[in-house]
Order: sequence, then C-alpha cells, then structure tokens
Amino acid sequence: MAKEKQKIVIDGTTSLMEYLKKNFPNSIGVPKKGFYEKENRVVRKTFKNFAFKGNLHGIEFRGVKFINCDFDGIWGFFCVFQNCEFKNCGIRNSRFSHLEMDWNGVYFEKCYLRNVELDEGSVFNLTYDGCTLTTCSFGGLFPSENIRFDDCDIDDSHFLALQYYEDNKVERDDEF
Repeated sequence: MAKEKQKIVIDGTTSLMEYLKKNFPNSIGVPKKGFYEKENRVVRKTFKNFAFKGNLHGIEFRGVKFINCDFDGIWGFFCVFQNCEFKNCGIRNSRFSHLEMDWNGVYFEKCYLRNVELDEGSVFNLTYDGCTLTTCSFGGLFPSENIRFDDCDIDDSHFLALQYYEDNKVERDDEF
C-alpha cells in the first residue's frame, strides 16, 4: 500500500509569500497599484498536496491551480481568485469576505466544501463540477453572475442573504 505524501503546510499570507520567495520567486506577481491595491500576488503557480490554514488577507491568486490541497480554517479577507482551478480540494470551516469584484473564472472540480461562507462581494463565472457542498453560505454576493453547479451534491446550504422588513411590507431593494 502506497504511503500518502505529507502535505506542505502554509499558515497565512506571510508564510505563503516567504515560501514562494524562497522556492518559486517567479510566481510572485508585481504589486498591483490603483483602486484595488494588492501587495501580495501569486501568479501562474500550481500547488499540489498543500495544506493552507490561517489568515489569507490582502492576497490575489491569478492563473493558479490547486490540486489535492486542503483549506482548513481559512479567514480570507480581500482574498481574490482570478482564473484559478481547484481540483480534488477540501475547503472546510472557512470564510472569504470582501471579494471586491475579483472572483472571476474560478473552476472547482471534485472538491468538498463544508462550512464555507462567501460574502460581501461579487463573483462571476464560477463553476462547481462534481463537488459536494455541505452547510455553505453564499449570501451577500451582489452581483453574482454565471454560477454553475454541474453534478453537485448540495446539502443545507443557502445562496441568498435574508432580508427582514418592518410591518410585513416587502419592498424591492435592487440598489446595492
């Protein structure tokens, strides 16, 4: 019986950037200036058999692949994924907030998500293919366009934020 390979553990943004600087400096993108400044950028890197945990704050992943990776206990604040792929990954007990119009073109294949929350931001062109989602929350995402769930098992998850109205009077709230 083959022994499972030990995963490389990355604990937060600083740990990740130090690991890349030491081992894969070409995977560090130049800082992004302007309205959505990002000092920490990871570009065109494949992570295979990694375990991510802790705070991933103020970081952008662009054109990055995650294969057989675990994300456990992640607090992703201004953590952005652009044109990224997740294959056979587990994402558990994690929250990603303030997505800032930048979760775009993200593909999840055969991933397991449990107790995951995405909120306060917008997402575009996300595909979940053959994934299992359990107790996940996708509330507070506006706008969210072209989100596909192909052959997924979804249990006890919700996709809209609750809106409470006074005096049982329902009004449209199209402006965000």
